[in-house]
Amino acid sequence: MAEIHRLMIDIGEISANMYGFDYKWDSSITRTHIKKRAFYHEMMDLYKSIPHTHMDKLQMRWPDLVEPVTEFKKEVHEFFKPHHYKVHAQNMTEEHKSQTHH
Repeated sequence: MAEIHRLMIDIGEISANMYGFDYKWDSSITRTHIKKRAFYHEMMDLYKSIPHTHMDKLQMRWPDLVEPVTEFKKEVHEFFKPHHYKVHAQNMTEEHKSQTHH
């Protein structure tokens, strides 16, 4: 029974060593405590240092909504596009078609 116990301890130490876990308490390693406020400010500074667009922020919070919101923005843009843009674009395509068929 003692051999099995020793084997399990050895396996635990080997696996802890592989994953970088300090299996036995080493008093030479002292961990410093980071205050919550300092940690929060470090994370916010890191987040702000990465350039994000509004769609990136939306995608990080609600990834399922990105496609419907993009489609909605396209539809709203088309709906509120001034009439003369639509007429001009239609005339340009008709002129292009008439020039290519001659």
